[in-house]
Amino acid sequence: MKHSFLLFLLSLLLGCTPSSTENEVVLYASIDETYARRAAKAFEAETGIRVRLVSDSEIAKSSGLLTRLLAEAENPVADVFWSGDIARAFTLDRARLLDDVALQDPDSLPKNAFLADQRVIGTSARARVIITHQPKAAQLPKLPQSVEELASPTFAPHSCLANPLFGTTTVHAAALFRAWGNDRASAFFENFTKNGGTMLASNGEVKRRVGSGEFVLGLTDSDDLHVALLDGKPVSGIVPRSAEAGGLLLPSAAVLIKQAPHPEPARRLASFLSGPKAEALMASCEAGHFPMRPALAKPERFASYQLPEPLDAAAWQEIDALLETLLPGYLTTWVDNQRRREG
Repeated sequence: MKHSFLLFLLSLLLGCTPSSTENEVVLYASIDETYARRAAKAFEAETGIRVRLVSDSEIAKSSGLLTRLLAEAENPVADVFWSGDIARAFTLDRARLLDDVALQDPDSLPKNAFLADQRVIGTSARARVIITHQPKAAQLPKLPQSVEELASPTFAPHSCLANPLFGTTTVHAAALFRAWGNDRASAFFENFTKNGGTMLASNGEVKRRVGSGEFVLGLTDSDDLHVALLDGKPVSGIVPRSAEAGGLLLPSAAVLIKQAPHPEPARRLASFLSGPKAEALMASCEAGHFPMRPALAKPERFASYQLPEPLDAAAWQEIDALLETLLPGYLTTWVDNQRRREG
């Protein structure tokens, strides 16, 4: 009788006391850490589930979160990956590492946001933009309307772009190769070098050095432009809209890792980060992301901007495949040559 009573008490304890892992979730995020942490705090406040955030800055000496996720495929550590560009999510999907995200409001998103069924859902987008220093740009005979024009003798000496081995510039480079073909895309990079264009370390540096007037034109992301505007820098932005002009809309994607260590909290977090509250947060904060949900407002400073059309799943799969060859191949060679030229 005593033994049975002890078993009864133990069953009550096991049934009523949640394990520590049921109340936490591990988020890998290549979204800027400031914004990722803000969204994580909002999720914690709503659910009581603790988010352990791992950002790019925490593993800067390795080869990045994507490589880490692929290496951990047999024994996942992350529950959710919030990718700042959707191409990385397609790499994980190609490796069959993703589960469906159970959205609470699927009808609020356009159909072209569901890029790999429920596994990869594009939300909170950025556009690639040409940022301009307005006072100095006014002294140019004209302004470029396409990415390709940045490599011309007129604009290249005044222009900068980020190292294409990293971040969204890598994805944009692959998108250019897809849209233009190898000859035309490689000619863009070669002419940019030949005509005096400058490669900088990051999109953030492009923003800073155009904002200071050191460069007149730069290729970067709309969130960098948004931050520069909030900081009162004398800048403006040109958004190439067509693929022919080099335009690219880059949704983010919060994806659910297959066999996530904390499956139920993971599903809730992936749904939250793909949902309207996270999109509204990313649109209203300094990031200035463009919501994919039509009912949500654009950032105030970008209200008049016309955006490129979102790419479909087939296009992103092609970009993902191009990344595999361009990164160790042409782009590495171009960067090495650019570094030698700039001393």
